[in-house]
Amino acid sequence: MKQVLTLLVFLSLFSCSNDDDSGNNNSPKTSKYVDRIALVSENGSFDIALTYNADKQIATYTRDATTRLSYEYQNGRLVRANDLDFPDSPYLFTYNDGILFSLKHYDDTYSVTYNKADKSYFFDGITTLKFGFSGKNINYVEEGLSGRQTFTYDNKNKGPLYNIDMDDLYFIPLFTDYSYSFLSAAPLSEIKIESENTITYKAENTYDDEGYLTSTVMRSGNDQLYSATYHYTDL
Repeated sequence: MKQVLTLLVFLSLFSCSNDDDSGNNNSPKTSKYVDRIALVSENGSFDIALTYNADKQIATYTRDATTRLSYEYQNGRLVRANDLDFPDSPYLFTYNDGILFSLKHYDDTYSVTYNKADKSYFFDGITTLKFGFSGKNINYVEEGLSGRQTFTYDNKNKGPLYNIDMDDLYFIPLFTDYSYSFLSAAPLSEIKIESENTITYKAENTYDDEGYLTSTVMRSGNDQLYSATYHYTDL
């Protein structure tokens, strides 16, 4: 929690300054799973690699040839995230009737409150984190007084995590370097960052002939947040 729950961590790394499954349900699903993402910003270029287990769930997350995170599941839910930089301090998830209610990291256990009415989770700890979701995608993230990030999606097409069959998919990008800025079931079309000032980034997306996201450029006017190119594998 001390290492992960930092709002805008993605921005510090890469920036210069419907309840249904996402995607086109009229088109048959294929077996495409993203296995590599090339990210570029003014702060540098980053290669992200993903591997999958036998159940086609994300098994490892690698950045720039260094495997940083691995994941374990039980009954289709994430129960353990291993931060390989801190091998003795995994993130342990505990559920009650399918709802996450606590997270343990180091020797600290953080309570988690689920609000069914607005479909949001609230983590109470050293810093406070709240996020809302729709289907498999994160709608917004708030942390303390740092501001709010709001996400809008193109639900007519398919994002890099489109084929992952996991109800709580939003926990994966949330606990993967806050990669919800570029990893989601539906392609992102807009990111709005609200703090002292509000900045809205619009996505320029391209897709293959099956509707899968192949590249995106996220910018606000002449200010480019990042560009990403997605590569897929068949499983």
